[in-house]
Amino acid sequence: MLINRDAVIICALLLAMLQMAGCATQSPYGGRESPAMTPPPVVTAPETGKVPEPDRSTQPVPGRTVMPEPDVPVSKRIQPNRAAESLLAQAERALSSGAYDSAALWLERAQRASPKAGEVYLAMARLRALQDRWSEAEQLCLKAISLAGSDKAFRAQAEAELNRVRRRRV
Repeated sequence: MLINRDAVIICALLLAMLQMAGCATQSPYGGRESPAMTPPPVVTAPETGKVPEPDRSTQPVPGRTVMPEPDVPVSKRIQPNRAAESLLAQAERALSSGAYDSAALWLERAQRASPKAGEVYLAMARLRALQDRWSEAEQLCLKAISLAGSDKAFRAQAEAELNRVRRRRV
């Protein structure tokens, strides 16, 4: 196949023009700086002409912990859906019979069915611990803890499993 030299030159020129056009786009602020980049104006008190002191009541005090507002919503732990519950039960039966590979398959399916259910990750962590796959077990425990939300009992379960995994890992 023979490439036309003129076509190559035209393509190169078009690419160069497109590149230059991309660099020459205008600011959405009409050539001015963005509002985030401009400093706020200094306001002076009309009667004294002095800059007033900032209001310290809304600024954090060094060394003090800022408590969240009481109306901040607390996340709840997501329960596994029915399909995931059924798959977890299948995995438990496979575990009790010593079929770890089969249990892993059931748990992976449960994870796909309910990806934000901490129970699935905790069950996967327990399986990995039984298989002496400590690093994976630790990561799965951490994932279960992150999905615990405000459920303190479940968080305690996951943290206990994490501590057990970390003790055995060493």
